[in-house]
Amino acid sequence: MKPEYLTALSVVFDNPAKATALLEDMNYPRDRVPPWDTTSRAWWSRVVREIDDGITEGGFAVLFSYASRQYPGNRPFREAMLDYPQSPAPAAEAVPGPGFPPPPPLGSSGAAAQQPSPPPKADLGGPQVAPHSDEWPTITLIGSDRSDDFIREVRRHDPSAQLCYATQGQACVALSFTGVRAQEVADQVGAEVNRWNEDTEGDRGNERADVEYAVYPFRPYALREITVYGPDGEGFLLHGVPSTTPVRDIPWAVLQRYADDAVRDRRGRFLRTTVDLIEPDGTARRLNPDETLHAARVPDGAHLRIHPEATAGAHPSSYREMVLGAQRQIERYAERNKDWFRIVEIRHRELPTRYLIEFDAAGFAPPERIDDTPAELLKPHPVDVHRVSIELLREFPVRPPWVVWRTPIFHPNILRLPPGDARAGAVCLGALMDAYRPDLDLGDLCQMLVNIAAYRNYEVLRPDELGGEGYLDKVAAQWARSPEGQRQIEERGGTPRTDLTGSDQPDIRRRPLEISTWDT
Repeated sequence: MKPEYLTALSVVFDNPAKATALLEDMNYPRDRVPPWDTTSRAWWSRVVREIDDGITEGGFAVLFSYASRQYPGNRPFREAMLDYPQSPAPAAEAVPGPGFPPPPPLGSSGAAAQQPSPPPKADLGGPQVAPHSDEWPTITLIGSDRSDDFIREVRRHDPSAQLCYATQGQACVALSFTGVRAQEVADQVGAEVNRWNEDTEGDRGNERADVEYAVYPFRPYALREITVYGPDGEGFLLHGVPSTTPVRDIPWAVLQRYADDAVRDRRGRFLRTTVDLIEPDGTARRLNPDETLHAARVPDGAHLRIHPEATAGAHPSSYREMVLGAQRQIERYAERNKDWFRIVEIRHRELPTRYLIEFDAAGFAPPERIDDTPAELLKPHPVDVHRVSIELLREFPVRPPWVVWRTPIFHPNILRLPPGDARAGAVCLGALMDAYRPDLDLGDLCQMLVNIAAYRNYEVLRPDELGGEGYLDKVAAQWARSPEGQRQIEERGGTPRTDLTGSDQPDIRRRPLEISTWDT
């Protein structure tokens, strides 16, 4: 076996839970599994010698087929499958069931190197939706490293079940059954895992394991490594990340590594964040927090960047230096987005403190008969071009910029007053209110204004409601939180709110993500 194949096995399957789950999946004799009493590479060297001696049917072809099925973006696994083509494919792939897609062709780029480098670097390859089915019934064990026991228990009820992945603290198995029968298997496996919990109840440091049944439109798999840059630019490595992980869980995992006062607001909640995927050409693509990593097309080896309401940056002591720095930030943003974002005017070039910007975004202008029509029946007018003024006050950067909408807009967080009132169009949201920090990058401010206009960033909850920060236009807030308002917002490409039922946290148990830091 080539040394790079052994290295890939020892790096990807680097702990007992992941490694023994892989061996269990390929029917490696349980009584011949070596104890984990040495390094990962030495352990895998023993296993490789046993496989080379014929301990399993299919040998290395089966080993790398199953390894690649868990980590489809791993190039050494896919190359090894070409070097060991003679043995038949794993028998489970031939049985009736949802069907399992082949790994992506070698032409697509693979996983990132073991040592990460600064962005951009990402792989646009990855597994696709199953060719023979649009339904993948799965059972996932969460909060336990008993992956091999879990696989055996599932296969006791469904012998054709296949391991999708086993990572730190969880394992996912795809069932060959669908519908009611799949749910029955999940219930039976869940009952057995509950017995595990009862047997270990009271053990110090032992958390309860959960079983989750879900049906996905793709075969779940794992991303070997994702690099995530926190609010201050610090790099974190996420290892063995399930493709079914919601994008919103990525900031949640990373922000826990920071001191509370740096990433939480005055109510103790994590600051609202956005997640960008850094594309190979260096551009950023904003991800939908409610999508899975697979749906968001996040590849193995991807680099993600988390943006809170304010990002870290320079903080010159001189007012003039700060103002000129702000000008560079706005002009840099305009240059990068010149197809749809324009600086119309800059007042006082020698000390640029006032900007008039114009940009394209699918938003809304106020409807007619706004005062005598129920909010849910309002029909705001579509508007696609916006003009906004940004003024840096004398107290800048201690005080936030004064931002005013200069074109008609219907938005909960923008003050709607009679024409001529100097306060009309004032913006109240996030980085301009309680969450403001003096190190706010004005390029990020420009992006926030675009997101406001396009209803990708808006607040419709009152301060007395859980998670609410308040609004300026009551009628617009009532419309935006109504089912009809949400429909119109989504129809125009905006982001529907998922927190209108109360909680600002998803009502699910968050899955464990294996995370480490590295020095940038």
